[in-house]
Amino acid sequence: MRTFFTKALQICDNFMVYLEEIRIDSVRMKIETSTAIKKRTTRVGAASNRIAYFTALPFWRNKNQVILNWVAATVSLIFVDAPNGKAFSNQGNGVYVSDGSVSDTQNALNSVPAGSTVQIPNGNYTWSSTVTVNTGVSLQGQSVGGVTITDNAGASPVIQIVKSANQITTLSNLTIQPGNQTYHHLGIYGTYGLQPVLIHDCVFNTDGNEGAITWQSNGGVIWNCTFNCSNLNFDGGGIQLKNSDTSDPSWSTPDTMGVADSNGSRNTYIEDCTFNYLIDQCLDFDDNSRTVVRHCTFNNSGCTSHGADTSPIGNRHCEIYNNSFIFTQSGGSFPLNINYFVLLRGGTAVFFNNVIPAISSETWGQKAGILFGDFNISLVPNSVPCQTQYPSFHQLGQGWNNGQVSDPVYLWGNSGGGDYDNPGLDQFSPDACGSNQQVSNYIQAGRDYFTGTARPGYTPYTYPHPLRSGSQQSLLAQPVPTPTPQAPPPPTGLHVVS
Repeated sequence: MRTFFTKALQICDNFMVYLEEIRIDSVRMKIETSTAIKKRTTRVGAASNRIAYFTALPFWRNKNQVILNWVAATVSLIFVDAPNGKAFSNQGNGVYVSDGSVSDTQNALNSVPAGSTVQIPNGNYTWSSTVTVNTGVSLQGQSVGGVTITDNAGASPVIQIVKSANQITTLSNLTIQPGNQTYHHLGIYGTYGLQPVLIHDCVFNTDGNEGAITWQSNGGVIWNCTFNCSNLNFDGGGIQLKNSDTSDPSWSTPDTMGVADSNGSRNTYIEDCTFNYLIDQCLDFDDNSRTVVRHCTFNNSGCTSHGADTSPIGNRHCEIYNNSFIFTQSGGSFPLNINYFVLLRGGTAVFFNNVIPAISSETWGQKAGILFGDFNISLVPNSVPCQTQYPSFHQLGQGWNNGQVSDPVYLWGNSGGGDYDNPGLDQFSPDACGSNQQVSNYIQAGRDYFTGTARPGYTPYTYPHPLRSGSQQSLLAQPVPTPTPQAPPPPTGLHVVS
């Protein structure tokens, strides 16, 4: 579109030269021409004004009409040559530049070839509707820190990415800040077997009315991103890792922890990111999620998970290692009311080589940095009956191998003075199930978790993730293991009422 306006402006300038060179017989024509030229010199803004100037010219005699016909024909050719309604331009090497608006960015994403990149020029933009990336095209800001988007998309993500079957999709170099939205800034969707999504060098700012990302599909890499929350009383706002599709076999298939994720496409990797003041849910490991968190900084921010309680399936597994956790004890608005650094409520995990201090202050007292819970014994579950026998459905320290099996959590090599060698237990109350089940009977050291001992046979996956270097253009999907059908556990503790 920029090329189009450049051509149009050149034609306007050339035409004015012709006008000035033409000898006008009539005094009337001289006056009108002079007036028109003066108008032209004051209308130096949009190219559309210069083109509109043609229509304001008086009717010319035959010899001058020839010139007008030539100009009109040339302008018509430019309009025909220009993309129909498209302002984005082709910069070569598979890069297309939009004008930064929702409509033009969406038009570019829909129009350019798969594998291309749509670039947003540096600047500040307000988007009031969702931009959808679903054709294997990547979206990036012109430079790191150069593009800021205010999210006014209401109850929908301002950007949603649907995974491609053939192309890796990348989102980069964007800062997204809150506007009037009430949902996550970014949504990632797609079933397993599709190509990963990569997100890097982005900043996600929240204010307590929304989250940053809802990641509803396993597989992908997030790195060099920063997550900030301006509301120090808000307990969420980071990355929700959740896929509640009951047809997804993720929970009922063997784990893909460490190098078991053979080509790095089965788990979601969060690397070298910083989380600032997202008190209790900077990360939320939820339904079917398989997540690796490494080399990140958690600044007064805590991570949580969901089991098969308020969620129907719960976390499958997470790997948390080589991270630094920070708790600020005093000064200004500190200490914040952080309840934990990590709360795990289902599936299995490894937690090692982290720096994690004690959560201790005069204001809030002593709290457990690592907290384990089993809420489906007290909180009426979403998809199964209240649990009354060990092991409970998808509880902490459980995994899958042709059925639900013991798969303990392992914690080792941590430092910083926290209680990582003595995790706390979260007894949910009130007891909505009314069965007086105690979490201490369901989660026990030496059975459901081990401290000071590495997970047997475990080797971390390659760091940094190979996709960060761009050395792999795509990852062929691994075959999805066939899940073993699993019926919900039958109700227990029933009795006949006469």
